[in-house]
Amino acid sequence: MRFFLVVLALCAINAAPLSAQKLTLAASLPDLEAAVKRDSNDAAAHYNVGVGYFASHRYDDAERSLRQALAIEPRFADAWLALSIIRDNDEDFWKHVKKERGDSAVRQTAEEYGRYYRRAFLIDPLVDMRILAPTIRVYGSGDLYKGYKALVEGRYDEAEERLAKASEYYDGAIGARGGDWLMWLSAMAAARASKPDVAIAELDTLIQHVDSRQGKADSSGFDELDGIEMRQVVAALKQRAGQTDEAIAMYQEVLARDIGNYMCHVQLANIYESRREFDRAIAERRRALDTNPDDASLLLDLGITLGKAGRYAEAAQQLANAVERNPRDTRSLFWLGMAQQQAGDRDAARTAYTSFIAIAPSRFDRQIQLAHQHLGELK
Repeated sequence: MRFFLVVLALCAINAAPLSAQKLTLAASLPDLEAAVKRDSNDAAAHYNVGVGYFASHRYDDAERSLRQALAIEPRFADAWLALSIIRDNDEDFWKHVKKERGDSAVRQTAEEYGRYYRRAFLIDPLVDMRILAPTIRVYGSGDLYKGYKALVEGRYDEAEERLAKASEYYDGAIGARGGDWLMWLSAMAAARASKPDVAIAELDTLIQHVDSRQGKADSSGFDELDGIEMRQVVAALKQRAGQTDEAIAMYQEVLARDIGNYMCHVQLANIYESRREFDRAIAERRRALDTNPDDASLLLDLGITLGKAGRYAEAAQQLANAVERNPRDTRSLFWLGMAQQQAGDRDAARTAYTSFIAIAPSRFDRQIQLAHQHLGELK
């Protein structure tokens, strides 16, 4: 419902439309339903069946499944992106919202789903965009059309090349909103085509465009991510490219403008942890948790980092809190057993490993194997 309309505006009026793309499922819907019954604590299984329901136009079931995935893993970027577009083709849903609550509720609900889109990219700028394919009908046959189609089909090199050509062709001729969206798509294609420098350069230009319109009456340009959030995306791309000092500076710049941005603390902690600067990493983990105390996965992060720093008793306490807050995220049980074993609490470690093995998703086969191995060591 949001930026897809912009794509239409960029293309030739008389061109033939492309039908919405279909999702390709890894298994049949009955198989996906059976998998989620077997592994009810597996966020990925809930996501997969949600996508299956989405492909079958069972939108209520799809949304319910995606929210189940996010209840288990709150920072599941793919699930947030899927949730952001889950109602785009559900005409009955929007009619119901309008009938029951009015036009203002329609706008508010659309804005809510738009925030899910933004959250996905702030968690992971390289979130899988292929989920967007079924919601889009694009007109035209030029580089814009072919580039966008390649992007949502996962052909990133072609997408980057074609969208770059389209951006050059349309330069200055399609208005602020359309031009900014085209630049965003081109940057996302470049990032996925392993061209971070190109993506970062395009986003830097886009940030200048967005900043220049801030507060103006006609600032109805790119409105999915604001300038602060795009700086966070740039920082994440720099981090992935190994430019960690520059990434740290940008994350700190974002926090100076938006003190409540917990993901910046998460990413700063990840950088410091990779450098084995554990005191700094732990401090950032705590700041992330203070900023977003409802996310139990941040307790899991803190516990793991404390364990890596050799502070096993503290790690066990935080991981026990994570288990209590979100018992369906079985990763916390595994790491709790590890921390308790290292702390010398053998009985507690046995209990944690046994509980993990009993309820862990089958996808965690490596961790299950390790848990069995550790139980053997604790006999």
